[in-house]
Amino acid sequence: IIFNMQQEIKSFEVVRDKVKPIYEEFYQKDFGYIEDNIHFAMIIRMLMNRQIKKDLKSEDVEALCLLKEKTNDFDAVDSEMKKFMIEFAKTGELMDINGMVIYILRQSIESNNLELLFKLLGEVGNYVKLYKQEVEINNKISAKERYLRGDFSKEKEEISGKYTLNNITTGTQFELYLVNLFKELGYKVKHNGKSGDQGCDLVLKIGDYVYAVQAKYYTSKLGNTPVQEITGALKYYNANQGVVITNSSFTAGAEELAIANNVILIDGEDLKKLTDFVFEETHPTEVLKEFEK
Repeated sequence: IIFNMQQEIKSFEVVRDKVKPIYEEFYQKDFGYIEDNIHFAMIIRMLMNRQIKKDLKSEDVEALCLLKEKTNDFDAVDSEMKKFMIEFAKTGELMDINGMVIYILRQSIESNNLELLFKLLGEVGNYVKLYKQEVEINNKISAKERYLRGDFSKEKEEISGKYTLNNITTGTQFELYLVNLFKELGYKVKHNGKSGDQGCDLVLKIGDYVYAVQAKYYTSKLGNTPVQEITGALKYYNANQGVVITNSSFTAGAEELAIANNVILIDGEDLKKLTDFVFEETHPTEVLKEFEK
């Protein structure tokens, strides 16, 4: 049916959608029920002689076969696939391997044995589950061994990645970045971040001292306006002091106005210094005071 249809219809999507109800009505009793639509689509692609995208990064992926010769033995393929999943999981990298598994199964059996192909495809979910379980176990073993050696480099890299501005593109993302940063630094944080916030994006509290913070993700210098806005927000939020934080810089006028109103300004360079406090074993309890002028 697929061969006949593809002679007249070149669209994979049309062939897939037209063949599926025919298969379910007349053939699944013999070949088996395939619940996953993605797996069914991959079968159609194979039978239409289209190459499946391979997720395995290997130069010899074309030669992948579980056995020395193609077979019609379900138990042999099933056993070897489970061994392969356990071995492949030792890479410790969790990725989507559905397409790879199907490709390997297809390479390992006789091409005309559709009944065996469909039976094995019914086991794909179990193979993937086994792989994920093994990856998780291997990673736990690896982590335990690193911890026993006193190696926490991976964890430090993860923390460092959490406090990088490289992936931030919006003001909201910048605010959330600051929320996480100040929590790590020991502040209680309330995030406003919406219209009607009266010029204050974050409220920070440490002990009895309260800061009203305005966050500005900008590409140009900031002038007087954010300093004026945060000064006006102090009474509304019962805050002791105002803070304006940006990834950019401030004009000389903004700096003068901030000094006159006891507002702390943190520009891009100061923000890097603020972030560095996270990685210090000991840092001042009140790190914001380090940026007062």
